[in-house]
Amino acid sequence: MEKGISMLSYYDLNLVKAYLPLPTLTNGKTMSQKYNCLKKYFLNTLILVTALYSTPSVAFNSSIASPKEVVKFLQSGGYIIYFRHGATIHTQKDNDFDDLQNCNYQRNLSHKGKEQSKATGEAIKKLNINIEHVYTSPFCRTIDTAKLIFNRYKVIKNLRASYATDSEKTKLLIDTLRKQLSKIPNKGTNTVIVGHTTNLNIITKVRSRPEGVAHIFKPLGDNGYKHIGKITPKQWISLAKNKGNDDNE
Repeated sequence: MEKGISMLSYYDLNLVKAYLPLPTLTNGKTMSQKYNCLKKYFLNTLILVTALYSTPSVAFNSSIASPKEVVKFLQSGGYIIYFRHGATIHTQKDNDFDDLQNCNYQRNLSHKGKEQSKATGEAIKKLNINIEHVYTSPFCRTIDTAKLIFNRYKVIKNLRASYATDSEKTKLLIDTLRKQLSKIPNKGTNTVIVGHTTNLNIITKVRSRPEGVAHIFKPLGDNGYKHIGKITPKQWISLAKNKGNDDNE
């Protein structure tokens, strides 16, 4: 973990600035008000940094498995598959974070994202990958992705996207995802999480691109989890077509 702590540098300070912008200290505030404002800011920063480096944590894998190898692992069971939601309509914006059941005020799946998700679901069936639990963020695009790939899901509200949240809520979301990534599935099965790139990026530094990509983790219980590899939407289709023997995108 020493290496992880030493990485509290440019990257992590930028995360802090993104989630906790510096407070505005206007001339109209008294010295006491300015002091309390800064005190709250640094306390929230401490909470967020503690969340970033609290255990259990990810074990970074120096030798990422190929998609073909990942499929073989998944066919044996015992892994967590973290899907980022499918391709979305980027002209749409998330404008209501209080009512996540109202899809009219969110960025939703595009036609490409819907077709992509359906194809991924068919590929997983053809590859004989056993999925027991499917958990999803409460955003419409993640629910729709889970529905189109697996035709079933359970919403976990604290898997929601971690932007537009304060430090305490962000810590809760981070802790929830850490626990889910560390939880070992039942023998011969895998667990799916459908979520967002922000949450995964904060705690693992893994970039979930493109939309619809699946990152695979080996859960280690109290010892955290290990990043194994990833499969893109196009790779799922290619792997299914070639019975798991094609790594091409």
